[in-house]
Amino acid sequence: MQSKGKGSTVQAYMWVLCGAASAPYRVYRFFTNRKHENADELLKDYRGILHSDKYGAYVKLAERKQVIWCPCTAHIRRMFYEAEAAMHSLELGF
Repeated sequence: MQSKGKGSTVQAYMWVLCGAASAPYRVYRFFTNRKHENADELLKDYRGILHSDKYGAYVKLAERKQVIWCPCTAHIRRMFYEAEAAMHSLELGF
């Protein structure tokens, strides 16, 4: 985000909530920080499935049984590549 009058940028966050195909909607909320309170505010009345990244605020919502949390596993492939590289290094004696 550009900071008016300062000629520089600052980090900001756009949160997007999406409904299911049976109830399509999009909610966009803008925050200047990534505090856990933002997730609490956005999802305070929501009960259902939450598909998200592994941000700690969602972990807390799941622990409180507020949502059924389905964290994204897209980044897990990196662990497989790292494991494969480690095994290869062991085989070659590196």
